[in-house]
Amino acid sequence: SPTTVSMFGQEVRFASWAAKIAVKKKVPIIPSYFRSAGKQVIARFGEEIVTDNIETAMQHYASFFERQILEDPSSWAYLGDKRWRKVLLKATEK
Repeated sequence: SPTTVSMFGQEVRFASWAAKIAVKKKVPIIPSYFRSAGKQVIARFGEEIVTDNIETAMQHYASFFERQILEDPSSWAYLGDKRWRKVLLKATEK
């Protein structure tokens, strides 16, 4: 089930299955994001976190993800998604 995190100044639901596994197995969560540079795909990785709290893990991941989207919004695959379009529009209204 999704976890609520803060992104773009509002609460959004984010899939938490990876965090649940990491917390249960006590392994690091390493946020990742892939940027498009023409025909090249560039992987970006955030700082790892080990925690026993799913919400903390998810917020860590969401904050990294948000920074990557803001740095390079054209690489984000969900720009055309209706749900995320609403989130981004609401964020720009502030």
